Amino acid sequence: MKSSIVLFILAPVVFFSFMPEARASDFEVPPASVNAEELRGIRDRLAVSLFFRGELADKIIEAGFQDRLIKFTGRETHSAVRLALLDWINKNQDEASRLYFYLRERRPADAPPPETIEYKLPSWQINPDFLGLVQGVNKAAGDAAAGDEELSLTAQRLFDSSQAPPEDYSPRLPEGAGGARGAGRAADAVGYADYNLNTAGADRESRALGGRLEKARSSLEAGPGGGEKGGVHASQRRIFDETFFLYREFVVALAGLKGRAKITREEAGRLEALRRSVRKNLGELEALSVMREINRRAGAIPGDAPGAKALLADARLMEEAVKNFISGLEKDPEKIKAAGPRLAELGKAFEFWTLKFSAHERLMCLKSRIAGRGFSCVFDKLVFGYLARFHPAADYVRLSAALAGKAKTIDGSLEGVAAGDYESAALFSGGGGGTLAEKIEEAEAEAARLESYSRFNRLLQFVFWDAFVNPLCLEPAPRGIAADNSFLFPGIAR
Repeated sequence: MKSSIVLFILAPVVFFSFMPEARASDFEVPPASVNAEELRGIRDRLAVSLFFRGELADKIIEAGFQDRLIKFTGRETHSAVRLALLDWINKNQDEASRLYFYLRERRPADAPPPETIEYKLPSWQINPDFLGLVQGVNKAAGDAAAGDEELSLTAQRLFDSSQAPPEDYSPRLPEGAGGARGAGRAADAVGYADYNLNTAGADRESRALGGRLEKARSSLEAGPGGGEKGGVHASQRRIFDETFFLYREFVVALAGLKGRAKITREEAGRLEALRRSVRKNLGELEALSVMREINRRAGAIPGDAPGAKALLADARLMEEAVKNFISGLEKDPEKIKAAGPRLAELGKAFEFWTLKFSAHERLMCLKSRIAGRGFSCVFDKLVFGYLARFHPAADYVRLSAALAGKAKTIDGSLEGVAAGDYESAALFSGGGGGTLAEKIEEAEAEAARLESYSRFNRLLQFVFWDAFVNPLCLEPAPRGIAADNSFLFPGIAR
């Protein structure tokens, strides 16, 4: 019994006397060409995975490196050697991770040297998508119809991110030929990470579209005016309702991508499709707004007025241009790429026509004021007659004569303004300096002063004449003076 106890006590001493003595500090692992990040990854695996440490221990035993790492007596079993290596790997993880790469790249010693050496010469090929982007930039730079937005998006495709396939330099859906080409090459297939979402640009576009939609709403709420065709307003209402729902879908889709920098092909395609649809409809709404303004103002032009025929003819031409623009967008949505410049051209033409219309309208009003001028009362007529005979240089007489002279040239200026004939339009200015608008303002100011003189004389007559001297309400008539007192003269009162 005592001998059994002694053997039990001495057994660990005997076992540990055969355990090897580690001396890792005396050995340096041969260097291996390895990436630092990959080396850290192997070290982490050795730290947490007992199975991976056992795999490395087996490789060390196969290579015969165990005696170079740990001092063995030669009497250890395979299990004891492996257990000792596991303990060394756990305590020396940095050296063990380098040794792992060394053993992985080491060629077995008994392998015969190769009889022939094969060289691999690397070759490169320029990405065809990149070539397509460069071609798109060149095409956009040489296309006069390309707007600032198309040029900006083209540059972003080349320098920022891959985005949509670049067969076309303008905004397009990521489908069609580009998708078919990518499907044939698995390595080049467009995936989740190939579409970058420019959050700031998308927000700017959303705000810009919202601003244009609000302007379209204001134009629509004005309702059809005089001279305006009701069908235009109805078409504008229909397109506005459709645009409102499209814009709402665009905003909702954009909000669903909030916080993301990468989007899928389907998400990019949906955003671009909604954006194009909204922009197309907004172009139609803005064109219809121009048409409504043309119709409204053209309806206010008297048909028998000088220059009216030319103004109305220009209005009809612009109306046809707007109709063709809208029809082109409805038939071919791809024309939205050139819609910006074309819409700008229509806007400039409308502004020029509006300028002529405004000048024509002001001249017509001035002509009516001059032609319809009369004396406000008997006293006004007597004062003017006295001043014209004895004081012809008086301001009242001089202004009346000046406006009468301008009235003779207004018709010629009206024709010139409507036809865009600047020489004829300048007849009203009398050959003096200044623009036509300045001359019209001067004539309007003179007419206002003339009317103020007449009103002042009417006030004087009321204070000093009507109440005491003119109870019969005598006033100027085409032939002399007429009475307008219906109480005293009911039969002759006008």
